[in-house]
Amino acid sequence: MHRSLLPFVVGSAFTLLAGCGGDDSPTATQAPTTTAPLTGACTLITAADVSALFAGGIGPGTATSTDDRCSLDVVTANNAVRGTILLSGSGIPFETAKQNAIGLGMTVTEIDGIGDGAFFTNDGEQYWVAVGVGDNTYDAAVTFRGGASPPPADQLQATLERLVAAYVATL
Repeated sequence: MHRSLLPFVVGSAFTLLAGCGGDDSPTATQAPTTTAPLTGACTLITAADVSALFAGGIGPGTATSTDDRCSLDVVTANNAVRGTILLSGSGIPFETAKQNAIGLGMTVTEIDGIGDGAFFTNDGEQYWVAVGVGDNTYDAAVTFRGGASPPPADQLQATLERLVAAYVATL
């Protein structure tokens, strides 16, 4: 199965933003100097979250947000995209999302204390925490690209847990 379909199959409604932009030169590691104010669901993503998920020298860039969905590109000073942080809901029942992940051979780590049930999983490029609330599944996810590497697993999972807990608290 094509990697870009995995989050959808698992139950995530988020779509990955394709392509990289900007300059990939070594000078592209400076932090961006300006960003637009975050709105909607993207206001839940803090500078500390971006720092926890991405190495120094990059910061928030372009955000696409509504009250109930966020897609935030993380960029260098030259607008080279290094990843995307996403908050979204899928409308797919939680147990279906979990069984889809297991069926795809992904390791599912159960998480207590968020929603009606939660799990952490990844496919090596995309990492997410899925939370069941009622008949829906909600996600906080991150994708790394353009040379960006994920932080230590415990830091990555803890950051996504914090984001999805804040997200479902707004529902």
